[in-house]
Amino acid sequence: EGGLVSVKVLLVPNYTRPDALEDAKRLARWLGEQGVEADTLPDKRLEQIDEAAASARENIALPLTIGRVPATQIETDVVAAAASLGIEEVLDKYPYQMSGGQRQRVAAARALVTNPQLVLADEPTGALDSKNAKLLLESLESMNQSRGATVLMVTHDETAASYCRRVLFIRDGRVFTELDRGSDSRHAFFERIMQVVAVQGGVDDAR
Repeated sequence: EGGLVSVKVLLVPNYTRPDALEDAKRLARWLGEQGVEADTLPDKRLEQIDEAAASARENIALPLTIGRVPATQIETDVVAAAASLGIEEVLDKYPYQMSGGQRQRVAAARALVTNPQLVLADEPTGALDSKNAKLLLESLESMNQSRGATVLMVTHDETAASYCRRVLFIRDGRVFTELDRGSDSRHAFFERIMQVVAVQGGVDDAR
């Protein structure tokens, strides 16, 4: 509060798609027009990467490898990220050997392994059961509280929203209302969220 934070966005194209690089460049230009410094990853060696042919360990290690983190530190960080999401047992498995929930947790571990200051999470618990969703949400909450990371999450799950400090409700592309958690417990905040959901549903039914 009271200051400005400078953020540079580094876009890593999915090179398994032929038009991925051009899409990434267009997104970088658009972000630049919005005042956000952005660029695409210049390392052309990534064009040879096929996520489906990489193990969970290799997938999670990818951003650390790009950042030229020492190999010994990479292994330590990968194991720690996997342990935080309960996927240590699949580190040497390939995507086709994992369940959808395990693949989603591997993707989450890869996003979190570098301890980023900004996390963009689009329905992060969508393919997870309640136990593993709780692990992921607690990891995101911990990043926010202990490391000062900003987590911007899109979700239709009221339980997931209750882990947040602030919730914006969107209807028809506009902010319907917002809630600030303040000093509420997560349970109390969940109840407040449900009250807004009920009101929002009533407004939609009255149309």
